[in-house]
Amino acid sequence: MTSSHRIFVTTVGDLLLTTADRYGSHDLLIFPDSRHTYDSFVQASYKRAASLYAHGIRAGDHVGILMANCPAYMEVLMGCMLVGAIAVPMNARYKATELGYVVENADLKLLVTSDLIADYADFGQLLSNAFPDLVAQSDPLQLHLENAPMLRQVVMLGAQSLPGFVSQQAFDGAGGAVARQRRGINGFTGAIGPAIRRQEHINRTRCGPPGNPAIRQIKGRIAERQE
Repeated sequence: MTSSHRIFVTTVGDLLLTTADRYGSHDLLIFPDSRHTYDSFVQASYKRAASLYAHGIRAGDHVGILMANCPAYMEVLMGCMLVGAIAVPMNARYKATELGYVVENADLKLLVTSDLIADYADFGQLLSNAFPDLVAQSDPLQLHLENAPMLRQVVMLGAQSLPGFVSQQAFDGAGGAVARQRRGINGFTGAIGPAIRRQEHINRTRCGPPGNPAIRQIKGRIAERQE
């Protein structure tokens, strides 16, 4: 067998960073009114990751994404990958009952939505219908919903500011504070922990104890990014 059949196990976030190292100035994401190069997309994804982290999201947490197709959708999706969270994309055509079922049974800790297409699909109203006690919550950072006991925050990206929702200004502001604490957004390397833990698990089950060359290779790449 040739080397092309080899599988190098890593995380989706790490794959993005590795590809950006090679093709940073190349276009990655193109929409009619905007575009991202690999470099700009990595920076935007780091910012989303920092905001998620600032709002309590850690590796293994479930994050729902209820948005129309747009750059912010992909930034949030990759932000989840960078912190090791499990992204749960949600169908924009869900009715309130369907949405409520998915939110509860997917064990979501945080949900991100937007008002981008509010004239056609008002996700804020849809979520309020799915969870009638959402608008009455006293603290949007600590939700206590009867039908979604694990859901702690719902983030509204865009200009809307709704009762029970974390605004984009608050979401972005918290992420900026995390970035400053970590000496800039480039210091926020959330993919590192999950990448090492996953590789160590594979080593223990297939390749013997941790500390073999595969682990040293990952840690070496991490050290290079942090310099």
